[in-house]
Amino acid sequence: MNNYNNIFVNINVNVNIISVSATPTLLQAPVAKLCHLKNNQIIELPEDFSVIKIGKTSKGGIPDIDLSSFPFSELVSRNHAQIRFDGNNYFIKDTASTNGTYINKYPMLSGIWYKIAPRVQISFDKQNIVSFVFAIS
Repeated sequence: MNNYNNIFVNINVNVNIISVSATPTLLQAPVAKLCHLKNNQIIELPEDFSVIKIGKTSKGGIPDIDLSSFPFSELVSRNHAQIRFDGNNYFIKDTASTNGTYINKYPMLSGIWYKIAPRVQISFDKQNIVSFVFAIS
């Protein structure tokens, strides 16, 4: 029996879309961010988390990262994806969203954690309209 929750796919393709600031000093904790490609809005991920839910507000609740206010948010599912941090690496998983989640325009398989690195483009629709670049600064 396959256990897909333990499968990790490394994605580390450079996308020269934004510049990432210099490496933090010893006094600064690195901050992971999602940078929206259309309006340059930045979503900072919390410093200490295990799993963050991404989606839209619904009667069932508010996700940790609410994309309702972004252009074309109708393409985003209520429970679209999750980002996980294991203390060293960041991972993203599509949670059976309607329009899929894409890394550098490649579709992700639902339910599988994909390792992500800075400068990776993450899209929450097939047309790459609701797209972000993952960054650490």
